[in-house]
Amino acid sequence: MHLKLCFAVVCLLWTIANAKRKPNGVNLVRTLGEGGFLPVESNQANQNNIFEDSDEGSGKSSTQQVVCGRPANPPFTGSLKKIVDGTVAKPFSWPWQVSITFLGEHECGGSIINKNYVLTAAHCFEGRRNPVGTKIIAGMHKMSSEVEDGTRNIIPVQSIHIHPLFGKSNHDIALLKLEKPLRFSDEIQAICLPSVEEQLNVGTRCFVTGWGETRKNVPYGHENILSDYLRQASTKITNVKKCNKMYGKTLLIKTVLCGTTKSGDACQGDSGGPLACMSENGNWYLAGITSFGDKCGGIAPGVYTNVQRYLKWIQNKAEMI
Repeated sequence: MHLKLCFAVVCLLWTIANAKRKPNGVNLVRTLGEGGFLPVESNQANQNNIFEDSDEGSGKSSTQQVVCGRPANPPFTGSLKKIVDGTVAKPFSWPWQVSITFLGEHECGGSIINKNYVLTAAHCFEGRRNPVGTKIIAGMHKMSSEVEDGTRNIIPVQSIHIHPLFGKSNHDIALLKLEKPLRFSDEIQAICLPSVEEQLNVGTRCFVTGWGETRKNVPYGHENILSDYLRQASTKITNVKKCNKMYGKTLLIKTVLCGTTKSGDACQGDSGGPLACMSENGNWYLAGITSFGDKCGGIAPGVYTNVQRYLKWIQNKAEMI
């Protein structure tokens, strides 16, 4: 009898202890960690998304928790101007933004999704797959600044991975593997990836960022001037069917997002950069990748690759390389 009573008490204590640890559910935002996607326990006070902080190849590993989508210097989100109109971002308020360079020249933007990987647009690498000469610059606000040298990570790209269906339809997405891990800091952080359950409704206000060209209505391929400072623009998600009508061609509704130009859009040089939206818990997540638009600041909405539709491809590709 005493043994049965003791056993019952032990079981009760074990159940209570585990109930305290058991998550009430998973957060709708997650990020690509060292070994894949990690869900976030929604009963945590700050509901942050974390993954183990380790240096690949060094043999070192720590229990330090790395947060995604929570800038140390939160961005100013009151602006509704277009990037081409020149809204300068608050320094290091979009710490996942990188510049992708080829032979020292800025070509595209990109987004840090963890220490070893950057997401960008496939069209940034049309005609070339060899990573030689391609680098990413993280922790940069002003291109010409020498003072920022201490905050920057300049890392060569080890390999470029283009979505296999790019060119046959949209699928404008590429995953870059870096030669060595980034050093995270207040100026360099990862953005969260959306979960399968994330719902991005028409009218949702998001932001695009980049060092893209600054003159309006300049056709792609014509001479323009890159911004020296990182700029931001507010844009609102609009119906993809409207994009189809305005562009006069069929877009894959499930694989792209459109942002109305009434609030803002991107320009050349912004390609591959993030369309960042805020989740209910306050984390920024990578909803889209800047793909193309109507000139610079034209009438038609900007078009972005819908990252949510490529989560399996990102994870599978990252596990293979």
